[in-house]
Amino acid sequence: MPPRSSWTGFCGSWVMSEHKPLGGLFTLDYGLALPAEQRSGHGYPVFGSSGQVGHHRDLAVRGPGIIVGRKGTVGSVTWSDDSFWPIDTAYFVRPTTALSLRWLYWLLKFLPLSNLDTSTGVPGLNRKDVAEISAFIPPLPEQRRISEILDTLDRTIEATQRIIEKLQATRQGLLHDLLTRGLDENGQLRDPERNPELFHETELGLLPREWEIQPLDTIATVSAGVTLGKNLSGSGTIELPYLRVANVQDGYLDLGEVKTIRVLAKDIDRYALQDGDVLMNEGGDLDKLGRGAVWRNHEGTFLHQNHVFKVRPQPHALVSEFLAFIGASPYGKRYFMGIGKQTTNLASINSTQLKAFPVPLPSFQEQEAIVSKLLTFAIKLKAEEARLSKLQALKRGLMEDLLNGRVRVPLVESDVEEGHADRVPESSVSVNPTDLPQYIPPQPPIAAHAPMYRAATGAQTKLTEWTQALAQAVQGQQVGRYSPEALDAVLPELLALTTDRRGVLQVPEVLAKAGIRFMLLPHPSGSRANGAAFYLDEEHTQPVVGLSLRYPYLDVFWFNLLHELAHIRLGHQPVPDESLEHYDQQSPDEQAANQWAQDKLIPPRMWQAFMNSEEQSIPKMRSFAKKLNRHLSIVAGRYGHATNDWSRVNPPNIRPGVQSELLELQKRLVGDD
Repeated sequence: MPPRSSWTGFCGSWVMSEHKPLGGLFTLDYGLALPAEQRSGHGYPVFGSSGQVGHHRDLAVRGPGIIVGRKGTVGSVTWSDDSFWPIDTAYFVRPTTALSLRWLYWLLKFLPLSNLDTSTGVPGLNRKDVAEISAFIPPLPEQRRISEILDTLDRTIEATQRIIEKLQATRQGLLHDLLTRGLDENGQLRDPERNPELFHETELGLLPREWEIQPLDTIATVSAGVTLGKNLSGSGTIELPYLRVANVQDGYLDLGEVKTIRVLAKDIDRYALQDGDVLMNEGGDLDKLGRGAVWRNHEGTFLHQNHVFKVRPQPHALVSEFLAFIGASPYGKRYFMGIGKQTTNLASINSTQLKAFPVPLPSFQEQEAIVSKLLTFAIKLKAEEARLSKLQALKRGLMEDLLNGRVRVPLVESDVEEGHADRVPESSVSVNPTDLPQYIPPQPPIAAHAPMYRAATGAQTKLTEWTQALAQAVQGQQVGRYSPEALDAVLPELLALTTDRRGVLQVPEVLAKAGIRFMLLPHPSGSRANGAAFYLDEEHTQPVVGLSLRYPYLDVFWFNLLHELAHIRLGHQPVPDESLEHYDQQSPDEQAANQWAQDKLIPPRMWQAFMNSEEQSIPKMRSFAKKLNRHLSIVAGRYGHATNDWSRVNPPNIRPGVQSELLELQKRLVGDD
């Protein structure tokens, strides 16, 4: 083992030459014994090796100060703003020279002191070992600025953690309300106090009168999976991946480790998963019974083990995600914990019990609306979780760079006057602790710039919030560099997707190549928003296109998408938020965007020739669409708009709805597995 004074093997190699032993900066003094029964329970904080353990009316050390774990949680580092009492399982830091105490706190947090545990029984930290560590010591003004930078970042992390905690608490309330009150025709929660006539008492409690309660097996097929332990081989068998209990988490699938099994080829259809199947656990810990996730958009053939039930909802009766949310709700958890058969180590349910699971069932359309609301909320939560992950990674990187001297913080003029100018290296990195974004990798802001909103049809002041939600939802999307030429380059690929309903699922990937972020969010209640196009920056280099779930027809989706892309491609000036309420939808920019979208979907000369022909029957439309390499609905929708003869073209086999595809795409954009 190398000498500890070099710290090689603990923190990597120091890249600067200004090193001093820590023993020249401070001493670690023993805390004072204070048994729990002698603490008053109020007053100054009491600290042990693992952090604060209580309060006492008297102080032992004047704050602020640093506490270091001595016995038990070896090397843990805690900060106290107040005067405090360290007990005898901890050290407290006593500086012996001029230094920034806060910088020293960050340095000690960075050093892996726990690796210095020398005891064979109860973990213990020898203060002599700490004193021998050689560390990079910058001048005092630089210490202060390093601590300012790390403190600022730490406050941002703490604020983000509080936001996540609040969102998680709100999610539980929202889940309960949506699954017991539902949404009315205006997309609003029903109110049992104001409108008691809309509710009735059921075996599950108060529910909307329109809802039914159905046993699961009347609206879905429940299937057991493949049993392990059979030694199969030969030409009639095949080895395939399968999902087990460990893969099915609460609301998502963990596919980090997927095992394989050999099965008879004739049994594949019996055990194979299909898009939209809901996987629900049969066994495990009691609180994990019935937890489920939806199988979506996974390539290849996957099977499921017999400890994971496969639930396949009936089309147009049960939305897969709605069932998963019901199972994850407090009601669902109570049901499965109540029927679970507990053994010594595990609990389980059987297929008969799962099939009897009473499902509160709104209409299929209301289920889709509820799922959309919950997925929208999940976007906010996942955006904050992604932001927290980035901030934590940034913090780790900054501590590594700043505390070992790899990146130096240059001194400002006031620091030079203190006589430390000679301590600043010529090749240093400019870091302003009051301007933290220099350190944070470029990412979309929480809200779009105020003057960056444009609505396709109709707008009220509520739409500003919708735009902000879109801007937040696209955080973390990785896209190329935008230019008009980049958009032109991907348009043929984009338009080729119009031939099939499933083509909408590939839109984000294609637009990302052109540097355009894409998101689907439900339109705000009371608004008529079809879409929005705006930028995340003042230079107009980070465009965003957002579409609502309003009018979920295939042709409407493509027209709205092309309309919003037109605003970006044609360089239209954004509409100020304060002008939205009175915005003229017949303005030259809007008409130009309409025309651009129409012409890209159907070239004007070909459309004119079609309309001038003797017959515009459905077979003719179908033939014309094939010639254009477009879905029939693109032609039918254009015809309905031009003639107002919607009765001819509205049947679903001509203008199909894509509600399920849009919900699937929205779920994928949220990031749920």
